[in-house]
Amino acid sequence: MPRLTRPATALVCAAAVAILLSGCSSGAPTSRTVGVSSNGTTVSLERGQRLRVTLSSTYWQFGAIAGGVLAASGQRTTPSTTQSGSTCVPGQGCGTATETFTAIRSGRARITASRTSCGEAMACVGSAGSYELIVVVH
Repeated sequence: MPRLTRPATALVCAAAVAILLSGCSSGAPTSRTVGVSSNGTTVSLERGQRLRVTLSSTYWQFGAIAGGVLAASGQRTTPSTTQSGSTCVPGQGCGTATETFTAIRSGRARITASRTSCGEAMACVGSAGSYELIVVVH
């Protein structure tokens, strides 16, 4: 059997420790982020896991969450800046609406958000003003 050099032995030992430690984690990430592209889908969470929903306009307003499966931390609206560094023109809605939820017990919940404006002086048409995400907590 060939002998390993000291650096090679250290590398093999470090890899073995990393493999052993990875087996100690629960496997579920502590948080998950979804956005507009997740509209109409279902996501699964483990109890204690956090879910961050970020929607691409400050016009979005999150609805009430019923059932006691998720606890909301409170909506945040973050205005963005234009590429030149100046703030957005009032009325554009640029920025994000973000809500973070914590899965507190097993069950199903429905996260909704809505908006009436889809841009400066533009009313939303059809489903462009509604967002729905089903969350299943295990």
